[in-house]
Amino acid sequence: MLKERALFKVKSAIRHPRARPALSEGIVSVSRRFHSFGPKEAVLLALYKKPASHSVATSLVPSETDLVLLAKKSSSGSFLSGKFALLGGIVEAEDLRDSNDYLGVLHKALLREVKEEAGLERGDIAFTYHASFHDRFSKFLVHCFSGYLVSDPQADISAQHLAHANLKPSDGEHESFSWIPVQRAFSSRQVAGIAKRAIDLTLS
Repeated sequence: MLKERALFKVKSAIRHPRARPALSEGIVSVSRRFHSFGPKEAVLLALYKKPASHSVATSLVPSETDLVLLAKKSSSGSFLSGKFALLGGIVEAEDLRDSNDYLGVLHKALLREVKEEAGLERGDIAFTYHASFHDRFSKFLVHCFSGYLVSDPQADISAQHLAHANLKPSDGEHESFSWIPVQRAFSSRQVAGIAKRAIDLTLS
C-alpha cells in the first residue's frame, strides 16, 4: 500500500505544477514583478527539528523522520480558518526596500513573517530556498523554504527541546503551535493543502 506522502505526491503533481523563480533578476525587474498583474507572491517556511531521541540539528537537509512546526489558524480568520499551516505570508512592498535581487526579497519577506508570527529573530533560524509552485486556490505563487531552529551550544539537548516546544504565537492570526511528525502532516485533514505541498517540496 502506498504511503500517505506517495499518494499526495501523485495528486499534487497534477494539480500544482512546479515553478522556479528567476533568482538572478535585478531589483528593477523585481519591483515590476511584484507590482504587476500576475499572481501574488507568498513565502512559506517548513521549520523542522529532529525527533527527541536525536540531537537538535542545524542541518538544512530535512527528512521524513523529522518533526515540522505547524501553526493553527484562528477559527475567526478568513483564510484557512481553523486549519494547520506553515509560518509565512504574502510578500509586501516593504520587502523590496534594500533588497538587490529576487531571492533577497523573498528572504526579507520570510524573516519578517516569521518574526511577526512566532517572534523568531534572524539568528534563531537557519533556512534555505527549495522550490516554488502556483497554488490555484489562493492564486499565490508560493516560494518554499525549509529550516531549523539554531541550537544553543550552551544548553543541553533537553533544554533545547523544551525551548522549541514552548514556542507561542505572537500575533492574533494563530491559536497555537504544534510539532508533528512529517508523515502525519500528509495524512491529516486538518493540515492545509498548501502546507502539505510546501512540505513535500522541501523534502524532495
